[in-house]
Amino acid sequence: MPKLWRCIRPVLLVTVLFVLVFPLASLYAQDGETKPVVIQGTPELETLVGAIRDQYVASHPSEEIQLDPRGGLSSGFEALCNGEVDIVMSTRAMTDEEIQACEANGQSFVETVLGYEGVALLANPESELVCVDQLTVENAWQLGSPAEVTWLDLGSTTVETPVSFYGPENLSPAYVLFRSMLPAEALREDIVTAPEMAEILTKVQEAGSSAFGFMSYADFAALEGSSEFDLLDVIDADGNCVNPGMSTFAARTYPLARTDYLYVNAASAQRSEVRSFMEYALVDEAGVQTVGAAQGFTLADSASYEYGLNNLVSGTTGRTFSRPLSPVDVSTAEAGTITVNSTSVLKTLTQSITGGFKTRFANATITTNFTSNTQSWQAFCTGVTDVIASTRPATADELALCEENGVTPYSIDYGREALILAAPAGADWLECADADLLGKLLRAGTEESPAPVKWNEINPDWPDLDILLVLPPFKSGETDYLVLTVVNDLTFPVRLDVTEDDDPLYRAQGVANTDNGFTYLWWADLQSSTAEIKQLAVDAGNGCVAPSPETLADGSYPLSYPITYTFSQKSFANPLVRALLWHFFDTTSLDTVAASNFFGLDVEALRGAQREAVYTLLAGYVAPVEGEVTPEATAEPTVEPTVEPTVEPTVEPTEEPTVEPTVEPTVEPTEEPTVEPTAEPTVRPTVKPTEKPTVEPTVEPTAKP
Repeated sequence: MPKLWRCIRPVLLVTVLFVLVFPLASLYAQDGETKPVVIQGTPELETLVGAIRDQYVASHPSEEIQLDPRGGLSSGFEALCNGEVDIVMSTRAMTDEEIQACEANGQSFVETVLGYEGVALLANPESELVCVDQLTVENAWQLGSPAEVTWLDLGSTTVETPVSFYGPENLSPAYVLFRSMLPAEALREDIVTAPEMAEILTKVQEAGSSAFGFMSYADFAALEGSSEFDLLDVIDADGNCVNPGMSTFAARTYPLARTDYLYVNAASAQRSEVRSFMEYALVDEAGVQTVGAAQGFTLADSASYEYGLNNLVSGTTGRTFSRPLSPVDVSTAEAGTITVNSTSVLKTLTQSITGGFKTRFANATITTNFTSNTQSWQAFCTGVTDVIASTRPATADELALCEENGVTPYSIDYGREALILAAPAGADWLECADADLLGKLLRAGTEESPAPVKWNEINPDWPDLDILLVLPPFKSGETDYLVLTVVNDLTFPVRLDVTEDDDPLYRAQGVANTDNGFTYLWWADLQSSTAEIKQLAVDAGNGCVAPSPETLADGSYPLSYPITYTFSQKSFANPLVRALLWHFFDTTSLDTVAASNFFGLDVEALRGAQREAVYTLLAGYVAPVEGEVTPEATAEPTVEPTVEPTVEPTVEPTEEPTVEPTVEPTVEPTEEPTVEPTAEPTVRPTVKPTEKPTVEPTVEPTAKP
């Protein structure tokens, strides 16, 4: 027996080891295998996502994508929030309750946009219908609507005959989409259906046609000649007529459209196979960009797809696309007053942005005071004004005053502006302008001391040429700013024998076409000029400094200043102030600012990071408990500091000129290091300007381009 045991023992040991090791090896092999990507959600997107899946698997044969929408959307979100599903297809945003369920389970999600679906309404042009409200649409198209609907019922003032309804075939994607948007969830039964969308467009365009049609926006956009036909606008919740299109779908302002999403479990987003499929679906040309277009979806722009993928890779979770459009919940019918103080050189920009706000909030009153920087900061830090537009930062004393009164500033930086002094390119005698030169050039003469009319009267080494001054209108502020900053004379009377023109490009070209001209214009305007001019250096007391990107950036060029709008967070208790701050970041306002060409303006940051920071700031605002003195927002943006103190206040231009004092100036210079004008300007002409200068130029400027 022992001999037998010795013989079989090695065999038994091998057998035992095999039994123990094989399951472990199998287990490790299973752990190393790629797990399938599981997709659930609405059956309405099964065809689209299924086609993308098929294309993906064809090029990635080792990947497994399981698509099972049988449980429906609600069950899909439940599984996502339980960590059982990787991706959910959805035709709506997640609800607050669904998000709370995810949070309760310790789960989060990444939100991405797959595309849009919208209904386009087509009316015979003879009806002259342009815009209809959503209730009218519902009462005309849904099941249970009156058997006879006339054009008059729809709002036409030119046609009163009954309407005939046209649309795509029953149960087509467009039919199902429109049906889902109606309260009755069913369309009327007398719709004349057409297999081809071109038939509907043709019928609507027939002379005398009674056709009122619908189709998907994507189908309409694909029709030949569709660009020449105007679709009906639909009135949104704010009373605005909104035209269908990708931009209004993305903004969620067109009422008859919806966004299609892919929601990804945040933990699943870290898996390479999930990332690979999502990257293919969103940004690969063979993904939704090809499949979605072929199936009649309206595609998002490339930035939206890239943004969604970036969120997935970076782990940015939550409602990044479906969050409320505005962080401020305030009705456009809200009444109230906002007080704004602005320096006069920012008058046009201030009025443009606040005017757009007034168009939307018709019952809001915006009181705008055009004052000096010092007066603006004083009013701001004592709580008198809600917003200021300034051309210098607050001083340390002003910031201390703000803190004393519980005023926390939030600032928007628009870069810098500068006034550029220009002479003909060949004027080699002019290099730098100081207080003496500008005083002689611009000061009105007297009988005892007439103003120079030739350049050699200022400097005998200069040429015997008439002085041609081509200047902006005195009321526009440039002359005030120039004189107060460089000449520093509060009672300076400006000469009148000048050629005035409010077109900066004309002034620049006019001077370029002479050998004796002189003008000044803003840096932003100069960027659009092709005139060959010499930009003069300026000496405001610290030596000659020429304008350049470097001297504008560091502030050493004396005729430059920052452009800043500052909001009081203490005023956030007024919802209209919060709404105005958000208005500064809407597309129209940002387009207005972008068109300004201010030096150093970072439009990308304003549209991106700072806009996000402001959204967070406003969304996190909590109204103060009654009795609290200094309400503060709960979330502080971290993109940029709000206000930087300075110890050297600069000089800013003042408001429109008035009559010059005859004896003494009404405003005395203070002990501040520079002169700050009051709300009323001090640089002004002595008498009404004549139409033509008294000194004839040697070469006239050419006509305006």
